[in-house]
Amino acid sequence: MNRILLISVILFNNLTYSQVANFDYSGGNLSTNRILVGEKLKNIEGSKYYNEDFVVAKVDDFDKNFEARFNAFDNNFEIKNAGKILILDGFYKKIILKNGETFELIDFENSKKKITTKYLKKLNEDLYELINYKFIQGKVSTNSYDETKQSKYIKIKSTYIVKYKNEFREIPSSLNNLEALFPEKANELKTFVKTNKIKLDKEDSLIKLAQFLNN
Repeated sequence: MNRILLISVILFNNLTYSQVANFDYSGGNLSTNRILVGEKLKNIEGSKYYNEDFVVAKVDDFDKNFEARFNAFDNNFEIKNAGKILILDGFYKKIILKNGETFELIDFENSKKKITTKYLKKLNEDLYELINYKFIQGKVSTNSYDETKQSKYIKIKSTYIVKYKNEFREIPSSLNNLEALFPEKANELKTFVKTNKIKLDKEDSLIKLAQFLNN
């Protein structure tokens, strides 16, 4: 099956740059359609990757597997090809990693009632996780009282998305907001959360909540 996989290329030295390029493989043609702005890679602590190492992954219904890793900070997937790092353009709907973890590109309503599109980790048919990383800018000491701090990436609390009546909605952090999000189930929700000691920041609780909402 001949298909085109649209990607962007990163070449490494002191800075990260991207170029437009084309690569052939046995199942079709890999090509780019955008150029990325480079960023400095040195002197940054931590990592912005969910999986630092590249692993075998399947992209949509392509007949070839790829080596991929998930850049959680930028919310995109990187593909290794011929010694170069390629960034998938953000319209491939499903990436399945070798360990079975599945990421899907989903439109969902966020806490500000706006529709946003992100790669979400699928936990089950009703619940998805938006993996969040944060960049903290370092600073250079200007006197003996200040401490020099390196820039760093840190993993922060995940956001959870529930599928409800074929729509995807961000789960809020408070019970009042949860009831407001599902007004038709407000009374039942209050009882369910109290009876089952549901914690809106705990994955096992949210799995139960998602199952309840879709029953």
